[in-house]
Amino acid sequence: MVSQNHASGPLRALYEGLKAGNIDRRTFVHRASLLGISAASAVFLANTAGVAAQDASPAATAAAERPAAGTENQERGAGGELKLIQWQAPTLLSPHVATGVKDFLASVLVLEPLMHYLPDATMIPNLVTEVPSVENGSLSEDLTEVTLKLLPDVVWSDGEPFTAEDVVFTIDWVKNPENASVNI
Repeated sequence: MVSQNHASGPLRALYEGLKAGNIDRRTFVHRASLLGISAASAVFLANTAGVAAQDASPAATAAAERPAAGTENQERGAGGELKLIQWQAPTLLSPHVATGVKDFLASVLVLEPLMHYLPDATMIPNLVTEVPSVENGSLSEDLTEVTLKLLPDVVWSDGEPFTAEDVVFTIDWVKNPENASVNI
């Protein structure tokens, strides 16, 4: 049996270089992808490194703020017709099996992620109270455990509460090879 010390591997060295400021986030994501790390995982790691967002524009900062009010107390369809104008029509509304950007963009109208990305790849909380990091104690030093703090009082469209069990179900569904998720 071969044992590997993950604490001193190439990804760890790359991560430490980002934390030390020796490389920028874009370079980190690029090099991590060359190591076989998915883009989503690389961006997540880059966001946990505690590196200040570079080139944060006022528009990006404004986008990071949650709206003060939602759609509570509105009747279904009361807002009028919604038209999506895209280069190609979506074929499905699940981001977990989306075959392209056209499907992913349409899916965000019916499903919300736990976190969003700003244009510079900085993560911002959406259905969680904060982005996990080593500094806030939500991410372990060895990057093997994460604690997500869900927003209180979030409900599904049918009024059922959004729970940690829903997140676990989704993670298990995505990890099941029979489902052919693109988010592995």
